[in-house]
Amino acid sequence: MKKNHILSWIAIAALLLCALPACAAKPLTSDSASQNLDTPENNDLSDTVVNTFEIVTLGGYEWRVLEKRDGKALLLSDRVIENRVYNEKYEDINWETCDLRQYLNGEFYNKTFNEGEKARIAETRISNKDNQWFGTSGGNDTTDRIFLLSLEEVVKYFGDSGQLAKLPSNDNWWISDQYSEARKAYMLDDKEMGEEEAWWWLRSPGSQSDFAALVSYEGDLYVSGTDVYDDYGDYIGGGVRPALWINLPS
Repeated sequence: MKKNHILSWIAIAALLLCALPACAAKPLTSDSASQNLDTPENNDLSDTVVNTFEIVTLGGYEWRVLEKRDGKALLLSDRVIENRVYNEKYEDINWETCDLRQYLNGEFYNKTFNEGEKARIAETRISNKDNQWFGTSGGNDTTDRIFLLSLEEVVKYFGDSGQLAKLPSNDNWWISDQYSEARKAYMLDDKEMGEEEAWWWLRSPGSQSDFAALVSYEGDLYVSGTDVYDDYGDYIGGGVRPALWINLPS
């Protein structure tokens, strides 16, 4: 995997602010601390794929900078940091009510970040869209500090071949395109021992209400997903790549 120079937490502010207009990095009020994702006015799904991401460190992990806007930066863990099931029971579920959301915004958040880092992580209103191909309900919008990317966000940040916007004419309920390689992820624990590909969960629902969407080992976008308690391979549960919005200093 292509790497950029790894920056210390102290250097994050200088790195992120350099690409923002001076007026964008301003103190956030309680009213502006939340923002919608996945809305047409915020996300143009025709955006060109970002081939190289800046890498920053936060909470002991390396993160890709996916976007900078409105005095904030969207970060995604560079690697799969652990394997967990989407939900502890095989049942109808969505992002709002799943166990993985509770874990990321509870135990993971509390044990991973120090108080200074927590103060910068923004509570963000998350839009949970229905599955575009199957109509499966995404549930209510949520407000999260830590979340998973959606199908739409993966397309936005890793590249859009136009396939998500149209129902396929065959029974291949996944997207394999020129951006599959960019979507591939690797296990954190194998960083020093060689690259091991890993699949990773998305927060979007799959083909039915007990399925969640995912990105496969090959980087293909499985719109149909797999069941929420599926191990789908050698590990218990799927790969977790947390995402978060961080407030930039004024």
